[in-house]
Amino acid sequence: MNDSDNNLISEPETNINKLLISNPKKYPKSSKGNQCIGKCYPAGTKIVHPITLEFVTNTNYPFCPVNNEDSPIEPCMIPVNKNQISDKDLEYETIVPNLNFDIEKFIKIYYKIFTFEEMIQWLEVNKYKSLQTKLRVLNMALSCYGNTIDIIDSRLAEFIIEIIKKKYLLTMYYKLYGYINVTDDKVHFSDVISNKLDIEERMKERIQYMLTFVTTEEITKFTIKYIRNRKTELENIIDNVDAMITDFIIYFENKIRTTLKI
Repeated sequence: MNDSDNNLISEPETNINKLLISNPKKYPKSSKGNQCIGKCYPAGTKIVHPITLEFVTNTNYPFCPVNNEDSPIEPCMIPVNKNQISDKDLEYETIVPNLNFDIEKFIKIYYKIFTFEEMIQWLEVNKYKSLQTKLRVLNMALSCYGNTIDIIDSRLAEFIIEIIKKKYLLTMYYKLYGYINVTDDKVHFSDVISNKLDIEERMKERIQYMLTFVTTEEITKFTIKYIRNRKTELENIIDNVDAMITDFIIYFENKIRTTLKI
């Protein structure tokens, strides 16, 4: 670790604001004295937090977003007029604080993650965080540390399976349903032409059958291949997780076609 990294850790409050607040506007401080990273909103306003990208609100008092993951909003004194807040304003407030910041510095300062292995450990410790937050951290780690990955273990594979089940299940099914048939109450793979079932027929059974092949071993093999082939590109891919799952669906389809010899 170099001296600049040590400085980043020793001065988190100063540096996090330098990284996140790229616009010239001066936001107020919260009632607790911490720097807001967005406007002071009236009670009941629902906003997307500019760091965690999760919906936050408070129905009891005016609040502003702050850079504290454990307490992402704090009370503030003078809220903006609710009638003057448009959807465009809320969208702008979400985007602006995240412009022009260094992802690697951000993941080091905010999440204390300095290697890909530390990201895996972070996922284990924070397994009950929202999926969106965990996806954000994985995407940043792949961009920053993807070219240093040498070993893919079961922990990453298990998280990718979680992502598929919670976010990409229907996407995967809609792409592959034509290959998943049911004959005499037995689910099996078949060529698309022979499959007379429409997309919604026996859908639950067909999805369950599809998932029996989405195993830790299979995901690990695929991820090793994906990282090896994309290692030099990871830094520039906007959404590595989405790209990875998209490639996995293609990989899965090719395996089905190979099995069916079509």
